[in-house]
Amino acid sequence: MLQLAWMQSATRLRVYGEAENLAVLVYELTRALPPEERYGLSSQMRRAAVSIGSNIAEGCGRDGNVELSRFLRIALGSATELEFQLRLVGRLSVARRVEVDPPMQACLGLQRMLTRLIVRLRPAPEASRGRPVTETPSTEKPRARLAPYPRYDSSARARDTCRSRDNAFSLICRTRSRVIPSRLPICSSVIGSSPSRPK
Repeated sequence: MLQLAWMQSATRLRVYGEAENLAVLVYELTRALPPEERYGLSSQMRRAAVSIGSNIAEGCGRDGNVELSRFLRIALGSATELEFQLRLVGRLSVARRVEVDPPMQACLGLQRMLTRLIVRLRPAPEASRGRPVTETPSTEKPRARLAPYPRYDSSARARDTCRSRDNAFSLICRTRSRVIPSRLPICSSVIGSSPSRPK
């Protein structure tokens, strides 16, 4: 952002000198207008031309860039008004084309200069100046977060299935190999001997 708050004299600005030159050209043009336009276009064009430089000077005398930008916008509006009046003079043929062209070109150039100066005086965003951007608190109620849907893992499911089958098989094997004394014949004579064959 361009810092012009220290500036107290408008003569430091180039746009101020261009506005003064434009006012001189407009006064010279209005002298050549017919007498019936003395209180018509002649008076309005002079008022608009003087307003451009006057607002630039007043903005430089105010405090801060905000006030200067406001008066520069007013000066830009007066320059746009003067452009319309110059075009109207050319269409009404109340002045020669060679007399209208110099103030018209000066007016268009002054509009471009004012626009560039207004853009340079705009304040920079907070983030670009190194300041954190504060977020405004939201009035909306926070939405309930849904639990994430479990992902299907085919490899893990296959391992769980195999592990379950292995556990069941080992349980069956242990049950079948368990010795239950109540179901075995109690005979001490045949323990350790081979069964007898019938004669």
